[in-house]
Amino acid sequence: MSKDVRNRRYRESWRGYLVDHHSPDPPLQPLDNLDVDEWEDALKRAHVNCMLTYCKDHYGSTYYDTHVGRKHPGLKMDWIAEVAEMMRRNDIEFWAYYSLGFDKWAADTHPDWRLIDEHGNPVRAGTKWPLLCCNTGYREYMMAQLAEILAYEPDSMFLDIVPTPLCWCEACLTGFRERYGMEMPRGDGKGEHWRTMMDWHVEVLQYDMFKMLVDHVHAVDPRVPISINGCHLHNPRKVMDLMDWTYAEPWAGNFVSAGFARGVGVDAQIGPGGLSQVYNPYPPSVFVAEIAGIAAQGVRPFLFSGTCKPDGSLDRLEFDEIGAAYGEVEKYEKLLKNRDAIKDVAIVFSEQTRLWGLDEIKFREDPWGVLVDAPYTEAVAGAINAGAVAKVACEVVPEWNLTCEELAEYQALILPNMTAMSDEQAGIIAEWVAAGGSLLATMRTGMADEKGGARLTSALGEVLGVEYVGTDRSYVGTNAYGSYLEDRVGPLWRDLPDTCLAVAPPMVKVRARGAGVLAVHTMPSCRETAEQWVNWWSPPPMTKSEWPAVTLNRYGKGKAMYVGFDLFNMMRTGGNPFVWAWQFVGAAMRNVLLPKPRIQVVTDANRSLDATFFRVQGKKTVLVHLLNGTVKTLSGDVLAIEGTRLVVRDVGFKVKKARVVYPEKKALKVTRKDGAWRVKVGDVTMHTIVSLEG
Repeated sequence: MSKDVRNRRYRESWRGYLVDHHSPDPPLQPLDNLDVDEWEDALKRAHVNCMLTYCKDHYGSTYYDTHVGRKHPGLKMDWIAEVAEMMRRNDIEFWAYYSLGFDKWAADTHPDWRLIDEHGNPVRAGTKWPLLCCNTGYREYMMAQLAEILAYEPDSMFLDIVPTPLCWCEACLTGFRERYGMEMPRGDGKGEHWRTMMDWHVEVLQYDMFKMLVDHVHAVDPRVPISINGCHLHNPRKVMDLMDWTYAEPWAGNFVSAGFARGVGVDAQIGPGGLSQVYNPYPPSVFVAEIAGIAAQGVRPFLFSGTCKPDGSLDRLEFDEIGAAYGEVEKYEKLLKNRDAIKDVAIVFSEQTRLWGLDEIKFREDPWGVLVDAPYTEAVAGAINAGAVAKVACEVVPEWNLTCEELAEYQALILPNMTAMSDEQAGIIAEWVAAGGSLLATMRTGMADEKGGARLTSALGEVLGVEYVGTDRSYVGTNAYGSYLEDRVGPLWRDLPDTCLAVAPPMVKVRARGAGVLAVHTMPSCRETAEQWVNWWSPPPMTKSEWPAVTLNRYGKGKAMYVGFDLFNMMRTGGNPFVWAWQFVGAAMRNVLLPKPRIQVVTDANRSLDATFFRVQGKKTVLVHLLNGTVKTLSGDVLAIEGTRLVVRDVGFKVKKARVVYPEKKALKVTRKDGAWRVKVGDVTMHTIVSLEG
């Protein structure tokens, strides 16, 4: 059945919400005061135009009259029938929620459906939820319930708790044995056969299972679109391609997560649950600012919160605060549509690296996945953060879109720890750099093929002008120190602190083979032990090494900067961040790689002001979103960021007029200087949208 029969109403859902109520049986949750009229009033106050509605929760209780499972014993009515009718009456989109991985009732009733760890024990997520295995009879149970739910004619179907962990139940052991002709590994055997384990996880536990569920939903009702909770950081592309849209909870802050989802996903949506505290509420300003950070990326905002009380009544303040945010979204919602991102800097996301090219293979100890991929995914988040700080137009580009045609639209390219790449991808990048592009690459770039097979030399070695020698992991585990940068030369360092700069381990050893050396690694005076240390802080620099830390190579008409340390993981937002690392990418772009961006924001508050840039389709108009990133940090206090300016060099037309179009309309003066148009925006309180027009 062609996908063009699907209901695509979800594309207009810019104000989504879920009443998050996983309800135990009475007397803890009697739900005896559930009132559809109260819910109707709450949704109106919150300016919600889409509601995700529990059809089955984590306890396994349904909220409709099921003939397959178990209805919540506190319900005196078919709640889904009443809520669905109410939403249709108010033109609110009805999404049907189904808890896939958690179902306490099914786990208690059918112990043979439980997920089993390698030691033969049932698996729980924390102390709460038993996990179910979809290779057991639970699969048929799910399909029967999904068919029941589809009879209520939802606008969309949504599956939650979909991590598909490894399982050693009898069904999985038999399936694994039949597929691979061997017993499923345990203990150290998982590491020895990690490729087989990854294939089982990706192809069977993820793709085969989700394809079965998606096909089942579409066979019952081909009009109903479907999605799951999770993005390309949790599921491979082939799984995400089965879904009609991309939904994810933020994994690196709302603004960064939305930027990733926009670049990699389809009709992306981000739903932050941590924003709604309910009984320890943020001020409304936090809701307004955080939701604006998602919407400004061109991503549809969504909220969920535990506002349902034991009797089924709702907390009023919560909906007033949501309404404060969504009431603002209504004012600028039309500006979020029919536009395309301006492309200056591409940040590549490599699924090949996440699945097959990790520098260190380590299985996760929790039940949620297979390999520890945080060293790569955190580097991607760091690169997006760095682009935001640089205040230029950045876009996340998935590796499957890494083509000559796509790269031709960009001036600079960032490869954050992209270890795995194919020869074809390396050739595309090399051709692009030779034609005049600027490349920034880190760590063991190109040292593995697309399936993680080790290379002796980097696929981009000639472009980078360096030869890989090895990786020094001596100081891994110290976090605060590994080496220091000395012998710094060139304009790169002009805006960075004039001192030895601490670098996190590990250290990549390379030799310059044509590249100019911009800095070298200097080693600490000692490694801290119980017997030796220096002062209270990290051991100071002492012995200069022979290993370049930062290099710059001229390749054809372009240039390639290589960084031999984990720059982007140093941009973590918690713990003890490396402050100078946040400044590095901005300095690299400004002084070396991208001295003349198409458009940029100039501010003295680079860490506090976020920006996005879009062209309006069919018009000589560019929209710039400016976001005050301090509001949540200051727990709702709004301190204006002063003196914000725009510098515009090439957006496809001459800038004749500039004006603020949100929050209030205001004309702005446009001047021309040094080959660029300049616009003084002034103060940014929370969210300002500027229109540049030709």
